[in-house]
Amino acid sequence: MSLYVPRVNTSDDVFHYRAVNKDLLRMAKPLRVAPIAEVQAYSSEERAAYNAERLKYLSRGIVVNTPTIAALRAQTELRLLQNHGRIAGGAGIYMSSSSNHGKTTAIRCVLRDTLLAHKQAGAGPSKTRLPVGLFTMPEVSNVRAFCGRALSFFGRDTTTATPENNLIEQLAIAINRSRMQVVAIDEVHRIDAERDGESVAETIRGLADNISATMILAGINLENHSLLRGEAARQVRTRFFSSPVYDYADPRSPGRNEAWRSLVNGMLRALPLYRLDRAALAKEWRTLGTMSEWTVGFLSLHLTVAAMEKIQADDIEGEFLTIDNLQDVQLPGPRPTTRT
Repeated sequence: MSLYVPRVNTSDDVFHYRAVNKDLLRMAKPLRVAPIAEVQAYSSEERAAYNAERLKYLSRGIVVNTPTIAALRAQTELRLLQNHGRIAGGAGIYMSSSSNHGKTTAIRCVLRDTLLAHKQAGAGPSKTRLPVGLFTMPEVSNVRAFCGRALSFFGRDTTTATPENNLIEQLAIAINRSRMQVVAIDEVHRIDAERDGESVAETIRGLADNISATMILAGINLENHSLLRGEAARQVRTRFFSSPVYDYADPRSPGRNEAWRSLVNGMLRALPLYRLDRAALAKEWRTLGTMSEWTVGFLSLHLTVAAMEKIQADDIEGEFLTIDNLQDVQLPGPRPTTRT
């Protein structure tokens, strides 16, 4: 084990399009799981390199297809078609749920697929073309902070001397000149925590009118949010379509148990462990649901942290997981007790 573990991005601003695009494309890179006989024949250096690749793969989190991802992909395809003949404005999409339900992962998957589709069509990222954009609402979310964060995606610096109206105009111009097709704004709920929340909401609504990209908005419980509330929000309510976020925690969700079992099975299949009894662990789907509060985020975290600990031990024969292993995993914050 080493304290020298540099992050994958060490050169670009994390909000810059180069870093974002690299990160999205990295999601599409599969891990080659070598046959166990091959691994057993590795030298110590080869084994260490292979383990490092497995750990890097798991550090990105486990991504499997979910109803939330499928719904957003279908919505995005439909809204792109709906907006195809328009110069600007048009229909958008919003996603709303409590936290850890997979909204950000769904957005990243759809942006990744959009980016790959453009690359395959010969219209991938270049100095004059950025097919997708991903902006994360800053914690202090006034108009200047939002526009500054978004403009940093294009490598543009802003100063306090620049009037807010100019920043909004610069952002719209940057999006349009890059020929962006899909732009997502995540953590939108943060704007209500600030006194300038309504002005930021108005900025987003105005931006949607003046850009050629199809917009996706995501945040926590947006139904009670200034972006969708009141007379000024009518254009969002009438033009932005809700993309449902599947709630595994609600027993009333259609096909909840089957959907959760499918999620558990998909994540177990994605774990690059050699002695994992996936069938046995899949039978513990109810216990896994309680442990992870029936959320995508905590299930992925439980499994990836436990798997990484096994790989770090560098013992293929010990690469299995049990419910006890998973209950012993240290996760952030207090977790529910599931032992009997």
